Amino acid sequence: MGRSPRGGRAGSRLIPRIVRYSLAVSGHPLAAKLFLCLMENEIAATIGESLQQLSLSRQSERGDIGGQLMAVSTTVLRELHRLHSQLSDLRERLGRGPRRVQAHDTNVARQQAALASARENVQQTKKIVDSKQLDLGTGENKILDLKAKLNGCGSNKEYQMLLEQIAASEMANSVRADEILEAMEKVDQLEVSVAEQKALLSTAEKELASCRDAVAAEASVIEGDIGRLEGELTAADQELPADFKIDYRRVIQAKGADGMAEAEDGVCQGCGYQITLNMQTELMLSKPIFCKACGCLLYMAAAESDVGG
Repeated sequence: MGRSPRGGRAGSRLIPRIVRYSLAVSGHPLAAKLFLCLMENEIAATIGESLQQLSLSRQSERGDIGGQLMAVSTTVLRELHRLHSQLSDLRERLGRGPRRVQAHDTNVARQQAALASARENVQQTKKIVDSKQLDLGTGENKILDLKAKLNGCGSNKEYQMLLEQIAASEMANSVRADEILEAMEKVDQLEVSVAEQKALLSTAEKELASCRDAVAAEASVIEGDIGRLEGELTAADQELPADFKIDYRRVIQAKGADGMAEAEDGVCQGCGYQITLNMQTELMLSKPIFCKACGCLLYMAAAESDVGG
């Protein structure tokens, strides 16, 4: 089986390069590693060109008339990329809407929990006040009972003991009274906090309602734009060669809009890979080219396409 003409030309270019590189590093032992790296790059580029030509040859054999490689309109590819990019952006915007609503919904739930906590603090503090007031009343009744017993004392010692108990009870009641006042002041402060929390919850609920309305209105517009662009995409897709649609759809399904990229000044704008001169020539001839580094379907930049035309 004979070697393909293209492969022969690639191999014939590779041999002089090997000679040039070997002469360049002769007498420089430290340049050995650089020589090997350069050779690996040359071999990889040559193999890549051969694979590209093989792929295009197979596409040609599948049905192009007269053995000519299929041509894919640069204008169509550019239009397809534009449509895919716009659809990707619109779908992302459509997806952000529910996330915005969810964020406001979460804020409302947080404010509701804060309000419930503030109300619970008020209730607990009021219970403390009630408990201390009950203790205060019990203490006052005890003091009255002790005072009533003073008149029935049988000795001075018993009388002094009752006076001491009365004094201790009065001191305890005085402390309880101070604690009750402090607790009541705390209740007032907590009720202010409850009022503030109610206002925050009301604001959060209004923001949630406003966000829902805005997202719903925006979604209606976006869905309309998506429907229109999908129609344009279907129409543009029909302009692709039938044999090429399989490769095109495979890339789009895998990477979406990122599966296509301009080639400007011989550089893939998707990943920055410097494409070969042979690939640039094929692009100028409107042949389907995929970046060897990132796999993007390439098309010429608008300015270069106009110059080439």
